[in-house]
Amino acid sequence: METAAVRILRETGRGDGARSRVDQLLARLRAGRAAVGSRCSTESRRYDDWMRHASLAANEGPKDEAADALRGAMRCGDLPPGFLPQLPWFRSLDGYVPFEELKRERERRIEIIRKELIRIETESGLASAY
Repeated sequence: METAAVRILRETGRGDGARSRVDQLLARLRAGRAAVGSRCSTESRRYDDWMRHASLAANEGPKDEAADALRGAMRCGDLPPGFLPQLPWFRSLDGYVPFEELKRERERRIEIIRKELIRIETESGLASAY
């Protein structure tokens, strides 16, 4: 939501407010990531900071930083909520090799999850919608 808010601020002529907000958020997210390192948080919201960082970095331009944060989110679980490549800030990474690799990994994981859901439905006798 923060990335969308920043985009809205810019589109409504409040770019100074957006820049200030981005600088503060990225500083806080970078500090948090430095403290956690490559580990996953033990909190229930373990994806959130990784995804917040990835979204904002993708929106602001540091592609390597965005891809690294996405890698972190994917390391913390199967399918990070919020990693939707069709979102405008992630589309700005299209063609960037590390991002393309992450998209392929995301699709691979979706296929694994889909197959598992079909298996569960089949074993339980439910009709498959997939």
